[in-house]
Amino acid sequence: MKKLLVTGLLALAMAGCGDNQVADNTDVEKPVVQEPVKVEMKYTDVTPQQIREHIKNLDTEVKKIANFKFDDPARNAEQSRKMLGLRDTPMPFGEGMFDEPYGYCGSAEIFAVQYWYSMLGGDKNKTAKDELKIYQDYKKACLEAVTKVENGEYQP
Repeated sequence: MKKLLVTGLLALAMAGCGDNQVADNTDVEKPVVQEPVKVEMKYTDVTPQQIREHIKNLDTEVKKIANFKFDDPARNAEQSRKMLGLRDTPMPFGEGMFDEPYGYCGSAEIFAVQYWYSMLGGDKNKTAKDELKIYQDYKKACLEAVTKVENGEYQP
């Protein structure tokens, strides 16, 4: 049976069932690709307290990861949604870590999610530890930036 199936598939391939055999007047439409909606925000669109609260929520989830039991796929999926949901919360972090004043906050988010996925994937060694350390460093820089904004030290 297997030999017959392989022989049949080979015969179809050799018969020229390629793209050149498809009529030009097919009714198949090309898929419409939508670009993700980008939320343009300025750092003044949120208060420093809102940034602190966002980072606090992120930090709460990151701290859970060290003792997380990865044996339940449904719970893993729920935690993934939480991590991605926090990362996708519209915040004025800019396009990269050097965007002032909150660029490091966005980088902290990225490394928090990377840390989660490393741990989820079973890498509890160097990579995950490095990502956790980078997250902590960026979180610290983020909170320092928030303090500068609060104290009026940041001038755009």
